[in-house]
Amino acid sequence: MPRFRYEVFQLLDMQALPNRKVRISVILSEHLQPGDELDLTPYGVWRVVELEHDPSPDVTTVIALHLAE
Repeated sequence: MPRFRYEVFQLLDMQALPNRKVRISVILSEHLQPGDELDLTPYGVWRVVELEHDPSPDVTTVIALHLAE
């Protein structure tokens, strides 16, 4: 699984969901796939479970699980 680490990103929203999942909306340039790991230090490392459609082309919205370091 690829791990993407972002030095610069803009976190737009984090919303808690059932079953330890979180909806994360960020401005990123990478195209993520389910199973990818997303390093958003200082917010932690997340495994992408699914992608959600976002009407803004610059926004990436994913459903993710937090990974224990």
